Amino acid sequence: MVCQEVKAFSEFDRVKNGDKYGLSGKCKACRREYMREYVARERATNPERNRARARACYHRNADTYRAKQREYTRQHPEVFVAKSARRRARISVNGGHFTPRDVTVQLERQAHLCFYCADPLVLEGEGKYNVDHFIPLARGGTNGPNNIVCACPPCNQSKRDRLPWEWMPHRFDSPL
Repeated sequence: MVCQEVKAFSEFDRVKNGDKYGLSGKCKACRREYMREYVARERATNPERNRARARACYHRNADTYRAKQREYTRQHPEVFVAKSARRRARISVNGGHFTPRDVTVQLERQAHLCFYCADPLVLEGEGKYNVDHFIPLARGGTNGPNNIVCACPPCNQSKRDRLPWEWMPHRFDSPL
């Protein structure tokens, strides 16, 4: 998209391989709109590549991201309180309650392996296993012992609030 309007030089970006004045062929507003459309097309046509790129960026800068998140939580405690309240509300609406004993039973049932990838689970310290809701609370799952599994942090964090057959279709058949 190019607007074809006559504009001042200051409305154009300087680029290496531009016109004879070193300016872009598109004004800043047209270039911004073009880039917005381009990025939207790229995201739509290559979602896996974009997710992989974002994951790699996060892992390269994980400490920075975590520090920013801690700082944000410290500066905006009301956001954290609201998020916790929403989660408690989902649990109360969906019902159910599991105990530490239920988690131990599930760990033994899984032979201390991740429910999703079958890697050995770390039982203490850095990278400790997560208790995951097989059917996420956000998708109507209960908080009871029949809906919990033990997962490694990478699996649990990448699953997020998806159903197992949406997240890992090669491992789980859809019940529908």
